[in-house]
Amino acid sequence: VYDWRVKDYTDPKTNTTRKRWMRRARLVAREYAHQRRDDVHSPASGGQSLRLLPALYLMLRSVGGVEQKDIQIGALDIKDAFLQVEQEVLVQVTTKVGKFRVDRNLPGQRIGAKAWFDHLTEYLKTCDYVFSRENPCLGRRDDGTYLLIHVDDIMFCGMTEGVKKLIMQLKEKFNISVNIAQY
Repeated sequence: VYDWRVKDYTDPKTNTTRKRWMRRARLVAREYAHQRRDDVHSPASGGQSLRLLPALYLMLRSVGGVEQKDIQIGALDIKDAFLQVEQEVLVQVTTKVGKFRVDRNLPGQRIGAKAWFDHLTEYLKTCDYVFSRENPCLGRRDDGTYLLIHVDDIMFCGMTEGVKKLIMQLKEKFNISVNIAQY
């Protein structure tokens, strides 16, 4: 898949940085459903659950004695999420230049979303997050940090120290971009 993005570009001659359109390419899988599979379900947050964290944020802001600067809400994106997960079964692709073994999941693979979700939630469990049985995309930690997973995007809210800890833990393992709403 090829597309264009506006990105920061540093000119090697002048060492100045500016925005410019840059072409990007990534390999995606194109799978066909030759048979029914029951092993590809991945939980995803829906429209109703997306309202939970903003409501929780507003509720936390109304607690007496809690300063605005002590509560944060934001979102983060995990870059190349699917590529973090190894293939469960050996996959080989054939292109014009030859055959290749694919070691990591690719966007578009039917098993990819489930494998990524399992990989991410298992890591977050090691960071003391507990996930809801009714909505497996919704997690919380005892320090009052809450998160909602939607594929490779995570919405979060909680006390500033807990949010900092979450971001630090995710940066240790993944390449992420973060946006925090300012009060």
